[in-house]
This record gives sequence, C-alpha cells and structure tokens, in this order.
Amino acid sequence: MSLEHSCGIFGVYGHDDAVAQTCWGLQSLQHRGQEGAGIASTGGDDVKLHAGRGLVADVFSDPTILEALANPVAM
Repeated sequence: MSLEHSCGIFGVYGHDDAVAQTCWGLQSLQHRGQEGAGIASTGGDDVKLHAGRGLVADVFSDPTILEALANPVAM
C-alpha cells in the first residue's frame, strides 16, 4: 500500500477539553486522509504526542490515551 498525500489538520487553543475536541475534529476531516492520525498537545512546558497508522477511531480507541494528552492546546 502506498501512502497518499492528502491530509487534514485541526487544532484547538485555550480550551479545557482541547484534546477531545481535536479528536472529534480529526474524525470530521478523516475523509482527507485515512492512513494515520495523531494529536500533539501542550500546556506550555512540554509537548505530548500520540500518533499511529489507521483510522482516528482505531488510533485513539483507548480512552486513557486522550486523558494522558490532556492540555489546553492540541493539534
């Protein structure tokens, strides 16, 4: 399988639920590219990242992943 060059980018700034909102946004944009998904988040001092190959629902199927990424800025 070859990778396509389409993608969707979604971000939320300054919201307590930024990571979950970003996950929902990525699901809405999933038709732009279905090979993989990822979210990076920050609270200012560090960046947390989770990414993987597959659909958004598969990459973020474990609810503890979103909890571990919790920050007010996510993309």
